[in-house]
Amino acid sequence: MIEQYPSFAEKHAVFITLNMDGRLRGCIGSLIPHRSLIDDIIANAKSAAFRDSRFAPLTSEEFKKVEIEISLLSIPYELQYRDMLI
Repeated sequence: MIEQYPSFAEKHAVFITLNMDGRLRGCIGSLIPHRSLIDDIIANAKSAAFRDSRFAPLTSEEFKKVEIEISLLSIPYELQYRDMLI
């Protein structure tokens, strides 16, 4: 797949959100890019399904109904400001 889609080999950070019946079912992600896009998607998808401490691990029955959302994050940057007033 990397040969066909080389951007999957670039370092990126993603959040994986699992929803079921319109409700959150798991969400795990990376804030800073530290591995390839494909590896971050795989690792965070597994973690969202099986390691989100707010939920029991995803079952095979739930997997049939879950919606998977992948959010690709931009590289963080420092925000310059003078005060906290808007």
